[in-house]
Amino acid sequence: GTVYATLQDPAGDKGLYVSLNYGETWHRQSNPSQCCFGDLVVDPTDANLLYFSNFGSLYKSRNGGITLTTIPQTHVDQQSFAIQPGNSQLLWAGNDGGLDKSTDQGATWSGIGKLPVTQYYGLAVMPNNPQLILGVTQDNWINRYHGTLNWDQLFNNCGYGDLSAAIFDPRNSSIAYAQSVQTYVNKTV
Repeated sequence: GTVYATLQDPAGDKGLYVSLNYGETWHRQSNPSQCCFGDLVVDPTDANLLYFSNFGSLYKSRNGGITLTTIPQTHVDQQSFAIQPGNSQLLWAGNDGGLDKSTDQGATWSGIGKLPVTQYYGLAVMPNNPQLILGVTQDNWINRYHGTLNWDQLFNNCGYGDLSAAIFDPRNSSIAYAQSVQTYVNKTV
């Protein structure tokens, strides 16, 4: 039986490995850019067709992991991946941006909307105006609440990627500061 595994040790040695004897012995097939994050999924109808999701990429291999081809994605941080049982054309990818679906083995993707899910790392409330709130998020920028059901997304006006903290300028509600990855501090304009 064929078994695949991705491994990365603390020193950075990494690889996609295969065992053809249920894990008795292993052979390195390839060296993906990262192996410590994401899923490795094998097509149930073809043991040589596999998909590997990781921090910044989605990969596909038609030859048992020897060659990894990058396939499109809609968002970074690909944490989970699945093949629809009974339909190997239909793929699912879960990432920091939500849930994505491909009907052509990963050639194209569409985001599954209507998932009102965001991971907030921090909130800031405008002094003297509880209807104005900033929410800093995991990979989804900074959101601004104005007292309605709809939030504005400020994208790159106030940092990028994972944001950890935000604060309003108490004198001017159109100015906010946010701290993002690698301790960058950004100001809205």
